[in-house]
Amino acid sequence: MRIINVAGRLGLLTGGGYLDVETASNGAFDPDPQAVYDRWDSFRDWARDIIDTARIDDVRPVIDERLQAPVPARRRDVALGWPPGVTLE
Repeated sequence: MRIINVAGRLGLLTGGGYLDVETASNGAFDPDPQAVYDRWDSFRDWARDIIDTARIDDVRPVIDERLQAPVPARRRDVALGWPPGVTLE
């Protein structure tokens, strides 16, 4: 399963193009590419099923000029490391 961001809308790559996720899911999933990560487990299960059952009429061509980053606003994780032997008091 591969996801794409097409002009700000979440897409799911298929063999011949992509499915617009909001349209293919009948609104069950948001078109915002960032929103899918909050519901990743249910999205992954849905995506596995839809790839096998998608109608050819629902598949759209991929136009490279419209592609954007699949994770538009990545989360920032910060980690701090302490040198060996240093303790906080």
